[in-house]
Amino acid sequence: KQLLTRQMMDRLIQASGAGEAARILAESGYGKDGDSADSWKDVESWIDWEWHSALELICQLSQDSVRTDLFRKRIDFHNLRVILRERLHNNTVNELLREGGLTLPGTIRDAVETNKEKILPSYLQLIVDRFHESPGAEKDFQVIDSLIDQAEVQVWQETLEKYPNAFLKSWRILESDLMNLRSFFRLKVLNLKRKLP
Repeated sequence: KQLLTRQMMDRLIQASGAGEAARILAESGYGKDGDSADSWKDVESWIDWEWHSALELICQLSQDSVRTDLFRKRIDFHNLRVILRERLHNNTVNELLREGGLTLPGTIRDAVETNKEKILPSYLQLIVDRFHESPGAEKDFQVIDSLIDQAEVQVWQETLEKYPNAFLKSWRILESDLMNLRSFFRLKVLNLKRKLP
């Protein structure tokens, strides 16, 4: 019903507990009528419900699914990043996965764990292929991030070449510059001299 303001965010951060946080969110229209939040898990479920409602509304209203799907693919890239990192640590962190992508998180996990990346869309397949083909010594967070960043940039470039949009193009250029700066600073902080893929 209204956006969360900076003042509202500050109040959420300072909330004494889940009940107070829920009351603050309710002032902005979060949660369904009659719902109560007695735990932080309930508060998170309110936020998840709003996220799904907003995504569903955007998909219903969008007359340009090609460009809308660009943003949903970003969720797929995020989930693949989480799942590949899981492989390096041999653990599972379902709470970091996001819903709303074009590919279910479970499908991505199955493809990675069973080496059946062919069940994935092509923009994810190549990343998983390269991950499985990499020698063990080269499988680290920087390599994973670099593979995914490059694939995401390529998806955006190919889509915007087919379906030009000046705003999205300029925004993506700025975002690519920020990704390059992030990679540079990561290498600098870690004092790594090797070239990423």
